[in-house]
Amino acid sequence: MVRQTIAVHRQHLHHAAFIFCIHGLSRISLLVTISSKETAAMIDPQDLDYALETVQRGFQQGLERSDVYAMIAGTAAFSSTLALSTYVMHQILRISTATNRPIPSLSGVASVCLASVASHHAAIATNEYVVQGKLPTLFDTKRRQRDILFDDSFTRRNNDCLDLHFVQIPLHTLRICCLGLLTFKLLGGRFWSVAPSSYVHHGSFARPRVFSLKATSMYATETQRLALQRMGRLAGCHTCGTRMLFQRPRFNGDHMPPLLVANELNRIWYRKLFRMKVKFRFFPQCLDCSNTQGGIMSQARAVLDKQPKNLLQRKVFQGTDMMKLPILHSKNFYHGLQPRISHLTGTVLGGFAVLNSSEADIANGNRNRYERLHKQLSSWCKNVRNNDMVVKLVSSLQRPK
Repeated sequence: MVRQTIAVHRQHLHHAAFIFCIHGLSRISLLVTISSKETAAMIDPQDLDYALETVQRGFQQGLERSDVYAMIAGTAAFSSTLALSTYVMHQILRISTATNRPIPSLSGVASVCLASVASHHAAIATNEYVVQGKLPTLFDTKRRQRDILFDDSFTRRNNDCLDLHFVQIPLHTLRICCLGLLTFKLLGGRFWSVAPSSYVHHGSFARPRVFSLKATSMYATETQRLALQRMGRLAGCHTCGTRMLFQRPRFNGDHMPPLLVANELNRIWYRKLFRMKVKFRFFPQCLDCSNTQGGIMSQARAVLDKQPKNLLQRKVFQGTDMMKLPILHSKNFYHGLQPRISHLTGTVLGGFAVLNSSEADIANGNRNRYERLHKQLSSWCKNVRNNDMVVKLVSSLQRPK
């Protein structure tokens, strides 16, 4: 019960993190991206009261119509790119949450980076369309892509690229990706959960540390079933994410790993020798996903029963190669169209690209704002590293008693 309460508070913290990112980060960045030299000369960086008053005035001014449309376009681009990436992993790459680590996490990182760049450009293009009243021309689109994504004369002249010998990556693109990754994590996103959900492994919506229960090989008790119903209402099915809000909730206790897989793993010789039995946990699972999983496990049992009793003649050894059965990975759940709070990363990136910026800055991809943010974070990290209090604290912890 305590863990569920903490999880509810975490969801509120995710909303608060989004508000901080979209309003605080975008508005405070106004202090370091003011284009007017006369106005910038009037600002004292050490005057905190003036900075707070400036941020307060920014809140009172509200958002322009072009800014709202740009943030909506950034959200749509981010969600669509992640949905397309999940579809590619589902249909082409055959990657799921059951794929060997760290492939799902790396695929998720690449997907979030691609979605971040897409949302950035979608927000800028939408802002130009609303302000100018016409779609960006083909020449302008190519010029913007060439300036921001690739290495051109502007990038080389300003030495604003990361040279990897075989390829040069503009730092502006890396800054967009880093901001997207950071915001995605602040909003509760997990990179491995971008992959499609496996029916024989933790689903993309699973929260093992909070929304799961200790289990044995026996079925869930009445008390555990009631707890799983509450978990299902809060977190949804760990495979498909449904919470059954408009119908009577019926969640089953899903053994993870499945009983068939656990029984085969327990037959491995070193587990028998050292009595290392597989530990189970219950996860809430809806009836549809539970029935699909039952059909997959029945087919897997039929495949194992057809194996010869002689171990030398077996194509699939029990235990070690159990998870390599193709039937276990034949079906995965595609959740690309399921909305999540972490998809608001596109809103943050869209707002960061267009809020409180001139048309010239927006047309240039708002490079100065990202560069100023990069320098501020770098200087902050150096100050923290060189702080005497931190050094004293670390030395006191390392001092032997």
